[in-house]
Amino acid sequence: MKKQACILLITLSSVFLFYSCSKEVKERGKFSVEPQKPKPGDEITIIYNPDSTGLKDAPQISLMAYLYSTDLDGTKQIEMQKTVEGWTGKFKTVDSTRGVLIKFKNGDDIDNNHKQGYLVNLYDADGNVLPGSYAGYASAIYTWGSYYLDMDRNFDSSLYYFKKDFDKNPDIKKDFMGPYLGVETKLNKDNAASIIIRELSGLYSKADNPKDY
Repeated sequence: MKKQACILLITLSSVFLFYSCSKEVKERGKFSVEPQKPKPGDEITIIYNPDSTGLKDAPQISLMAYLYSTDLDGTKQIEMQKTVEGWTGKFKTVDSTRGVLIKFKNGDDIDNNHKQGYLVNLYDADGNVLPGSYAGYASAIYTWGSYYLDMDRNFDSSLYYFKKDFDKNPDIKKDFMGPYLGVETKLNKDNAASIIIRELSGLYSKADNPKDY
């Protein structure tokens, strides 16, 4: 009787373990990040399941990570490893990193999340998205993202992410003034001059160091 109970317990434990692991893999979906809220300087692990992409049958997948602050700061290429969860790859950020954009590739075939890039925001110690993380993404949409990741230059989307960040962190606007004004003038050609004068006048009135001027 004890032997049967022991066998039953082992069987139930195995089933539970299999279910838990299967559920975890399923819940990860196509793209997931560990830790879930990475901070600057952290090592980040990317778990990628290409089953619904053009890389489904790729024999090898490279992860291209584009680290940014106010601009693109650096690029890392990592050869991913095949695991039971899909493909995994790791890279380390630096203290100035505010966000990371990712694409996956095998030869000329890429997955760039339908031309949007896979965005990894970075967070502060309280678990809040860092100031500049969304604005840096907006800048990528407008400038370097199309070149490095083949992203769409969607000006409406870029403006949305600029304003999302600026509304919460108004002090960072001056760090993104160039690309921000570029997007505003693309979308508001008739009012471009007044927008530029308004924004630069506001910046000038608060300038207190050579960089601002």
